[in-house]
Amino acid sequence: MPAPVSLGEHLAKMLELVQVGTTPDMQEQFHLIYSARKLMPPLLTRLLQAGESGTLLNQ
Repeated sequence: MPAPVSLGEHLAKMLELVQVGTTPDMQEQFHLIYSARKLMPPLLTRLLQAGESGTLLNQ
């Protein structure tokens, strides 16, 4: 099954899966839908900042 490399250890431990290879051709996308408010939840603020700075990539 395709899965992010970052989940490799977890999948091996919990589901006894074995990684057989990797490919740079796969990508995943996340979409954050929210309504703008005067007071934003701290997690939403951090996610928006991380998305803008690109720190969410390859983690």
